[in-house]
Amino acid sequence: MIDNRTQVFDVAMKNARTIEACVDRLAMMGADHELKLIARRLSRLTFRAAPSEEALRAPRAAHGWPLSLSKAWVCQGAFI
Repeated sequence: MIDNRTQVFDVAMKNARTIEACVDRLAMMGADHELKLIARRLSRLTFRAAPSEEALRAPRAAHGWPLSLSKAWVCQGAFI
């Protein structure tokens, strides 16, 4: 049986694909104002969906990875 997290994730991904299709369609139509409103809303959602600092540290600490990443490491594309 699929747990509740998986079901919610599946719904979110389906809706994300729908939003992506709508954004593409609005872009083709030249609906700049509407795209700006959607971009603002998605930006807020991105902030809310980001994992906490605590959640980011836990897996790395468990694997012995450094807790803070140098700019060089990030720029090399390790986490991009």
